[in-house]
Amino acid sequence: MTIASPPNRSRHLNRAFFPAVLAIVAILSMILAAFLFQPSHDSDTLVGEAALIMLFGGALLVFAVHLNVSTGISQIFWPHFQFIAAESPLVPAKRRLVSFGVTLLVIEAEISGKGLQIGPLMRVSPWVQGGLFWSGVALVTVGMAGEAGWRWLRSIGARLRGRDPKLIALIGVALLAFGLRAWDLGGSLPISIDDGVNIPPVFPFLAEDSQIGLITSVGDYQVTPLYGQLQAIAVHLFGPTLGGIRAVNLPLGTLNVIALYVLLDALFDTNLALIGAVILTTFPPHLHFSRLAFLHVADATFGTFAIGFLARGMKYNRRADWALAGVSLGLTQYWFEAGRLYFPPLILIWLGILAIFNFGRLRSLKQGLGVFSIAALLIALPTYYAALEHHSLASPRLVASGLDFAYWQNLLLHSPLNAVITRIAQPFLVFVHTPETSLYYAGNHPMILEALVPIFLLGAFFLVRWWRNPVNILLLWLFSTAAAGLLLQDSTEYPRFIIGYPSIAGLLAVGIYYVWALLVNGFARAGGERQWIAWGTFVLVTMIATTQVNYYFGEHVPTLLREIRTRVDSPDLGDAAQRSVSFPPGTELILISNHLVDKTIIDVELTLLRWGKPSPAVTVRVLLPSEVTRNFLGSLPLDRDRAFFVEPNHPDAVKVIQSVFAVDQALYPVQVIIPNERGFVLYYAPLNRQTVPH
Repeated sequence: MTIASPPNRSRHLNRAFFPAVLAIVAILSMILAAFLFQPSHDSDTLVGEAALIMLFGGALLVFAVHLNVSTGISQIFWPHFQFIAAESPLVPAKRRLVSFGVTLLVIEAEISGKGLQIGPLMRVSPWVQGGLFWSGVALVTVGMAGEAGWRWLRSIGARLRGRDPKLIALIGVALLAFGLRAWDLGGSLPISIDDGVNIPPVFPFLAEDSQIGLITSVGDYQVTPLYGQLQAIAVHLFGPTLGGIRAVNLPLGTLNVIALYVLLDALFDTNLALIGAVILTTFPPHLHFSRLAFLHVADATFGTFAIGFLARGMKYNRRADWALAGVSLGLTQYWFEAGRLYFPPLILIWLGILAIFNFGRLRSLKQGLGVFSIAALLIALPTYYAALEHHSLASPRLVASGLDFAYWQNLLLHSPLNAVITRIAQPFLVFVHTPETSLYYAGNHPMILEALVPIFLLGAFFLVRWWRNPVNILLLWLFSTAAAGLLLQDSTEYPRFIIGYPSIAGLLAVGIYYVWALLVNGFARAGGERQWIAWGTFVLVTMIATTQVNYYFGEHVPTLLREIRTRVDSPDLGDAAQRSVSFPPGTELILISNHLVDKTIIDVELTLLRWGKPSPAVTVRVLLPSEVTRNFLGSLPLDRDRAFFVEPNHPDAVKVIQSVFAVDQALYPVQVIIPNERGFVLYYAPLNRQTVPH
């Protein structure tokens, strides 16, 4: 950075001082807005006032940035994304590799779709199918990337050998991300938090069912069984436990951090990319859901890679980046419905906005955009062929959970204006105001911790100045994630926002890096800007990362578990399943409760936890306390062990059981987080003690 002579520097400082003062007023306004956005489920709070103050502070910040940029001072700090200067021919693709990869994908599409009814392809091992699919993806990627892909890999190898400090830092952040997600995976969250719905698709792979189609539709929760196969691999590695089922998200969550780094490094610079990666690594909602079996994390990971490599393509025009962007976008079609429906329109809208204001530059990249489009189609089309052959719905989850046109028509025509505004604002307020009402995440805080809300708002408004630049994707991403919630019946459940978490981390990084630079530019001594920015940023990011980790493990997880125990009426089924793992084959579980007990939940968990144990399987029966009579119990044949799990406070049912069966001493929940009054009491009746005929 060139330092101006003292007189010039003095004039520059005078011109930078006023924008810095405006920035301070903007920061104070955002702090006040964050205070008024205090967490609440009550609509009669000061949200309106907070929004007005936020807009006032945002306008001041935009004006301050405009003044600072117009002075020409410290331009090194501002977003400086530049499209490739001129059209240049891309290296040719390796067509043989692409053809071979497409052939493998076509074979897998036919195995899954069975449209042509080809005998040898009617029953193929799911592991062979996995080999076909992923080999096809790899060959298409390498072939479409051409020689540029190998150059890119060699450059990374050279940086590793040269001990590039920023690459080493990224590796350290990735290790931190993986370690935080792996720490006490099964113990700290010992119960299913709706990740149990993703357990059944694992069983066909554990059983090596050759009838399953790897890339065909499996229902509302997984658009293909691909995630189930990855979970099955994790179960083989870590065992048939909740921790094993969840382990698949450890690498996926870590890859999402790396994907955000790729994106921010392309849009801004390496320093900001590392900041964003650290923030996403420790961002509590992202940390939470990538420790559970939520396949939305796969959507976010491949979607972020698609945007990141697309930005790199526009910046460097390298075939490898265009190919990786297309392959990543194609892979968003294989996990949950959010990725399938969200990322293609988001990228099309982004490119459309860029084309309006940068048409000439995008036109010079038409060859790269063609590579991107072809790669995306080659990867995505196989699953659509399989879905069409099976007449699967394109969006079954949206059909089940979405709102129709009549809802919004009725709301707009027959509701007062404040009700309309409140409904529209709901998905936007989860970022800064509304804690989750459901039990996926719950807690007492909004998605972004209150202390970080001012930084988030500053980052968002800072980028308004560059709304015609590719960096606008962060704002477009955030806004569209919330707007997509308006299509759903419940627009405040946090899993629906997982696809947008990287944009939140990116905006927080922008707020830290650039707003701090704006202040330093106005007040720092001549020549000391770099040092002030570096140390100030390091301290702030360290504090934020530490605060988020301490909050998640120290406050949020215990709070979530307490809320689940308090708000769920029926006793814990997961605990009953875990206590039944060691029962002899054929044992019958009899659950006795006045509450509605979902037998499917315990069936699924038992099937997983007892996978590989000798047959016959443990069976489950559900009874009301009033159904526990001497006549009924006496009619049960003495041919197996029985385990009576009785809801607390039903002494009459217990007396009847004890009068008919010789049972062991009452056993209470094994998990210390479950109070005795919230868990089933176990009365075990082993077959070898039932000597008296009934």
